[in-house]
Amino acid sequence: KELPYEQSHEVFWTILYQRPNLRSAIVAQCKERGEQYAWYWKNISTANASIADVPRDIPMVTGDPLDASIVSGGPFLSFSKEMRKLIFVNSKSLVDEMSADIETRAKGPEGVRLALDAEWSRYEMYSAASILQIALDDVTYIVDVDSLPSDLLQPYIDMIFSHPKILKLGFHFHADLAQLRMAKSLRGCESLDSPKNLSCILQLIVDLSKETGWRSNSAEIHREFG
Repeated sequence: KELPYEQSHEVFWTILYQRPNLRSAIVAQCKERGEQYAWYWKNISTANASIADVPRDIPMVTGDPLDASIVSGGPFLSFSKEMRKLIFVNSKSLVDEMSADIETRAKGPEGVRLALDAEWSRYEMYSAASILQIALDDVTYIVDVDSLPSDLLQPYIDMIFSHPKILKLGFHFHADLAQLRMAKSLRGCESLDSPKNLSCILQLIVDLSKETGWRSNSAEIHREFG
């Protein structure tokens, strides 16, 4: 199976870092992407460099990511028309802005609903979440877990995951929680061990499928929604 460029890039780096004797095999694979690309993998030292030092000849999408015309037909997900802003949170002022926004919305009679997704490298032996995406209906906050200090980030994450009026939605989110707990800035964050009002969409689908199977009209339901 051929991996997407970005994934193969991480796989090559991880193999080279952990099994340097396989360098020649990596170089052979990289030659298919170009001699220059292979040359870097042949000569780079994982002890004195980082994965960011290897050039990535990936076409970059520039412009407003909320402009559907930019990503039309590409291998990207588009945003809903209601999404107005994407905010990369990497400073105290932006953490405060995000926290105030979500806490204000949570004070409403129905609380607030968040969609959560963490990002980490699946090809590192000891991985940890580096990004946490927090999406509301009209704004998405992309939290730089790697760069924000613990004393700034943890109180906010504690508030999010312990607040009973903030509904957290994720997909297969137990894996995300494990990776968030491994992040240096979030170690010891108690709310990640016992989050409140957190729902896994995958588990909801499984539960609904079981419930449907028990109903007398299950065949009719499956025909309508299957």
